[in-house]
Amino acid sequence: MAVWIEDADGNFVKTLALYHRANGDNWLKTLSAWYAASGGTDTTTSGTVPAGSFTAVWDGSTAAGARAAQGSYYVCVESVVEHGSESLVRQQVEFATSAAQTTLTPAGDIAAAAVAYTV
Repeated sequence: MAVWIEDADGNFVKTLALYHRANGDNWLKTLSAWYAASGGTDTTTSGTVPAGSFTAVWDGSTAAGARAAQGSYYVCVESVVEHGSESLVRQQVEFATSAAQTTLTPAGDIAAAAVAYTV
């Protein structure tokens, strides 16, 4: 599973969570949307996880460590089941001057996803 942020133009900003086998992971490229967006180099989180609920936090920084500007971004969540389905939620969210909560539209095996934004 991968969770990442893209800017309003669809450019990769930062990986927030990435769950995969740390060594010898032949399946990492099956997270095809994340892999295409990030180039597969921003691998930061931990090993594979079973189905369930997870939290990812974005501190507003880019992968390079700069502060991202307020504005429209895509929140992306991708999951892949070994020898099974691939699911992608990609939805535009406004990160502005006031707090907001957005429920993302479910897709495939991703039954629910939400974004809570605090200022």
